[in-house]
Amino acid sequence: MRDSSILLLTPPYQWLKVQYPSVGIAYLAANLTQFNIRHNIMELSLYQDWQNVLEPHLKKYEFIGISATTSEMSAVGLLVDYIKENAPETIIVLGGVHATSWAKEVLEKFDNIDFCIRGEGEKSLIDLVCHKDKTKINGLCYRDKGKIICSEVTMLQDLDVYPVPDYDKFDWSKYHHQTNWARTVYIITSRGCPFTCTYCSRGIGKIFRPRSPSNVVSEIVHMKGRYRVQKFLIADDNFSLDIQRAKEICRLLIDKKINITWSAGGGLRVDRVDDELFNLMKSSGCVALSLGIESASNKILEEYNKKISVDKIKKAVGMAKNNGITQVHGVFLIGAPSDTREDIFRQLEFAKDLNLDYAFWSNIIPYPDTEIWEWIDKNNYWIVDSPFEAIQKGTFTKYSVIYETPLLSAEEKNILIKNIEIEWAVWRGTHGKLFYRIRYLIRKNSLVYFYAKKFKVFYEMIINLIRDLKYYLNARLSTKNSK
Repeated sequence: MRDSSILLLTPPYQWLKVQYPSVGIAYLAANLTQFNIRHNIMELSLYQDWQNVLEPHLKKYEFIGISATTSEMSAVGLLVDYIKENAPETIIVLGGVHATSWAKEVLEKFDNIDFCIRGEGEKSLIDLVCHKDKTKINGLCYRDKGKIICSEVTMLQDLDVYPVPDYDKFDWSKYHHQTNWARTVYIITSRGCPFTCTYCSRGIGKIFRPRSPSNVVSEIVHMKGRYRVQKFLIADDNFSLDIQRAKEICRLLIDKKINITWSAGGGLRVDRVDDELFNLMKSSGCVALSLGIESASNKILEEYNKKISVDKIKKAVGMAKNNGITQVHGVFLIGAPSDTREDIFRQLEFAKDLNLDYAFWSNIIPYPDTEIWEWIDKNNYWIVDSPFEAIQKGTFTKYSVIYETPLLSAEEKNILIKNIEIEWAVWRGTHGKLFYRIRYLIRKNSLVYFYAKKFKVFYEMIINLIRDLKYYLNARLSTKNSK
């Protein structure tokens, strides 16, 4: 009889190269280690031949735990069928944001998934693997006599008491752009968001639950020492909601002279920042940040229930740049109920006026537990027969449109986003790559640099420069012909 044990997996989702190890899986691994539960980890997207890699491990574990997002559910279906075919006695548990929001639907659709864990899985997974009474396990969903039973979900409160992520069982060599001397990981300094943006699915809860600044910095020191991590990507929903806490994290990094770089890819609201915060971020190693701008129209921002304004966006971007943040990025959305062509092209001009270093446009992906989904459903704006099935396909991208709006067809939205991206690339110089490479070559092209880095590096830089120049000229030609 096998001991209590579990193999943790992420699905074989081949759409993008995996750059960073899963911080969610690493959190689960830390708790399993703390309770001396035998486990292993495999991120199957790292392997083209994932079946051959997985097969030798299948019968070695009593449980298999899978963490998945909504767009990975098609891959999850293939994975669980393969597992049950080759190891039918294995108990399969699904967690992650999709299971949190739609556990009942998962168990109805996927016969080979035995349990779903809603919410945060650190404690619940331990209880399940240790065979605690399933009726008393937080957030657990399961089948019982033809019915699906789901227990109440209680979010973790004091996050400081839980161990930091454990990356011991990850194969760092498999990740894109990771090196042995300068690794990069996600860090989560808080969980939950109290705001109610109409397009946002908040699987992690509405209550803001921060870690203490000292606890956050202790994790950074640990990661740097144990795993040689040099760059951290903050993955909070709301890093600066408590602006004083965010400042204290920065002060501790400065005072302790912790030499790292970090970026905030999200979690910075334009109404929860100030000059002092940006100055401390810069001084503590922040090199990039991304702001959820969403629109250049106050009317659209109000529709999204963002509770911010165009003026606040301008002020926040200006403060970030004035304090020397190297890369200031902006995210824009297309698909608000009253969006017009003029609104969307205004986003492009707004991005230029703000002088963003990078701007990202995406069609809204509507999720069933959001206000935008309810509005589309109520007004029958779907252009697909099964929208929930559509967003679970692995091919769903920012160009995938499954609903219309009163003033824009699905086709128009896609044409607009592609035209805007071309015009932005022309204006920005292919996102700055072309001009940065020219400057880099001029500055670095010395004999010392050439011989130190060898011919291969210099050759690749020349090839990349030619490729970017070609794209830049094609983009200009495309824009000229469209006028």
